[in-house]
Amino acid sequence: MTVGGRLRIHGRVSFKLLKNLIDYQGAWRLAKSDLSHSVIIEAAEIDYDAKSDPGPRPRSILAFTGGVDSTFALCHNASEHGGLARHNIGAAIMIDGINSGPSTEKPRDVLADLRRISGAWDVPTGMIRFDIFKLYDAANPAIGVWVAASLSLFSGSFNVGLIGAIGDWLRPTYDVFGSHPLLDPYLSSGQMAIRHEGAQFTRAEKIKLLASDLGGIDNLRVCFFSEPGLRNCCRCEKCIRTMLTCIAVGHEVPAAFPLGLRLQDIGIGMGNSAVLFWAAGVIAASERWDTGDHPAMRRLGRRYRTKRVKVAAKTRFSQIRQRLTGLRRSR
Repeated sequence: MTVGGRLRIHGRVSFKLLKNLIDYQGAWRLAKSDLSHSVIIEAAEIDYDAKSDPGPRPRSILAFTGGVDSTFALCHNASEHGGLARHNIGAAIMIDGINSGPSTEKPRDVLADLRRISGAWDVPTGMIRFDIFKLYDAANPAIGVWVAASLSLFSGSFNVGLIGAIGDWLRPTYDVFGSHPLLDPYLSSGQMAIRHEGAQFTRAEKIKLLASDLGGIDNLRVCFFSEPGLRNCCRCEKCIRTMLTCIAVGHEVPAAFPLGLRLQDIGIGMGNSAVLFWAAGVIAASERWDTGDHPAMRRLGRRYRTKRVKVAAKTRFSQIRQRLTGLRRSR
């Protein structure tokens, strides 16, 4: 969509997928105006009758990283907590290489970690690996597309491709991740429906449930910089954010973070609007669960207020500079 043009499919494709992709492009053009070029799709053969028959409890395959969102999706659906509408998860698949290139860990070590969680629910887990940055511009992410495409490889055995929702229904996650619970389902085909799980919960609510009712909190893998033998570094922004959220909802730092939380690390990575958004969510959670007096929460509040002012000033300066650049070019 960045460059536009034509895409020809040399084979048979369902009408449902073609129609969905037209709607998907339209939604993206409204959400991100810079992606304004339509892709005209042509197909050698269109199947107007293809449609999946998922039945009362369709078999689902879950994109599984061991992080908060996918672990919640697994535990919430595999347990009775998911209620009558929970998905029947038949398998979980780790799609390695989407966020920051392939993991430096050995695949068998990563899978052993993931199976500590999925094995508790008798869900078989596998892995596929590729390097997204050899195929795509890292500055323009489309994680939803890559996850849906990877899940669709298994459409011969599963009716539903399940994605643990990165954000809730109202969070514009396409700004950062190129994924949204209202947009990604338009990547469904006649063979497989793509669905998000957990978009009705905030990240803090997911962590609260994982720590109290669902289990799985002690085996989380949230770190992008983990080293062999240490699934979470406990020092990067992602690790710090997760540990802070655990404290905010009234729980101690879980065993998944063996090095613990250092107060001096709070504020790392908080120099951009996306991380500030997450920090605001943690602060809101501490107010909801009345944990604002915890030393870590007090430290976070101070760092958030300071960083928010700096980021706002930086953003305003950038806008003024862009406007001046535009005026010079117009002359």
